[in-house]
Amino acid sequence: MLVMRIKSLLPALLCLLSGTVSAFQNSYTLTVGDNYVLETNQKLTQSLMMMGQSQDIETNTVTIETIEVISFEEGVYTLKNTISSIRAEVTTLMGSQTVSSEDPASDGGILSTLVDKPYTFKMDRYGQILEINDLEELQSAIQQVLSGNPGATQIVNAFSEESLKANLNLRFSVYSNSGQKEWVSEKKLEIAGVPTNFSSNYKNGHEGSAEVNSTLSIKTSTVQMGMQVELDLSGSQKTTFTLDNASGIPISINTTGTLDGVSMTMGNNIPTGVLTESTTTITKQ
Repeated sequence: MLVMRIKSLLPALLCLLSGTVSAFQNSYTLTVGDNYVLETNQKLTQSLMMMGQSQDIETNTVTIETIEVISFEEGVYTLKNTISSIRAEVTTLMGSQTVSSEDPASDGGILSTLVDKPYTFKMDRYGQILEINDLEELQSAIQQVLSGNPGATQIVNAFSEESLKANLNLRFSVYSNSGQKEWVSEKKLEIAGVPTNFSSNYKNGHEGSAEVNSTLSIKTSTVQMGMQVELDLSGSQKTTFTLDNASGIPISINTTGTLDGVSMTMGNNIPTGVLTESTTTITKQ
């Protein structure tokens, strides 16, 4: 039962570590009407030390999204993001289960509610996310499906305006408006209701590639599945990019990251580790 409750932390950690950091070139030069398909393959392993034994929870996800450039006015882009499909396979000591938004029989009801419910966001030419709009349909669908479920609040938080803005900033908000080739960024972001500190070092090769090295820290109290949970985690993340020199959009993003520390709940201190490996490819249609 305790393992199942700690598993409720997974959506927040998944949002955290799937938020890849984009790369520096000069600025975005997107064309109104352009469409991009993003396919993200991620392997996330959460290790919990229970009763002297390590228990691993491995999650493999494939997410396909589309982003359309709606407008560009006074240096600000309006873009539309739509989730096309999500597939997740979770493996524990008890076995594995696969759920898919495209297969209702797989118990993928919550995943299907995320599909084809677009929202829009505004972004300046340097990638800073200014605002999120049109979330009502997506959030309403999640709340209806999860009505009465103790994990509903956590999942709704993962798709809140603040969490989506944080993840979009991690993906796009990295261009310097002063033309620096190397710089440090310090950010505190709210991801799925979990305040997270990021310290990132950016290096731009100016040859269609870049690298970002980040340190992460989480020290907070949160409610998961109706339980109070104390998190004390820290780690690192490395992201490498292949860039499109014309538009500034990453063609591929490869990320590896780790978090280690302690999850504390119901009087138990549980050593916790998270390893993530993620690859995103972005293709112009």
